[in-house]
Amino acid sequence: HRTRRSVSSVFVLPGLFFSARATADVYALSLRDALPIYPYRAQLNFPGAIPLLYAGFMALDVSSAMTPFNFIATALLALAVYEVGTRFLSTRGALWAVAILLTTNIVMKLGIDQRSDSFLALFFFVCFQLALEFWKEPKRVALLPLLGMAMGMAIGTKLTGLLAVGMFGG
Repeated sequence: HRTRRSVSSVFVLPGLFFSARATADVYALSLRDALPIYPYRAQLNFPGAIPLLYAGFMALDVSSAMTPFNFIATALLALAVYEVGTRFLSTRGALWAVAILLTTNIVMKLGIDQRSDSFLALFFFVCFQLALEFWKEPKRVALLPLLGMAMGMAIGTKLTGLLAVGMFGG
């Protein structure tokens, strides 16, 4: 008879639930040892989408892939900013927008850090982009399910993504 243990950050990793990496550490430990996961109730702003991806990297013993994975989200954000800029401004305006984005210190710091904020920024911007497209052409109702999926991805990344519903869902 095997004794079941549980992983809870309250007892195992106190105070570390402030980043997606720390959340992933608990998830990876739980996945490795087949333990149930009990979330730390004081810090429930990580629904688990990105930390579970990180936990997958850790379970495959390729945790070094987390930083490039995060940087890809930042690069996709820059591409999305460029696309919106060329569509609604000009090529020159789009290049300025990307330059301002990529020279903002916090954007680059989060782009190389193992947190979920770069993914949240990407999904939030995709919500903005789809809402802007729908506002420009209200007959394109096919954009609404995509907007809903982008909102869901933002919420699944971090509960701060609920702001996307409030801003773009109405």
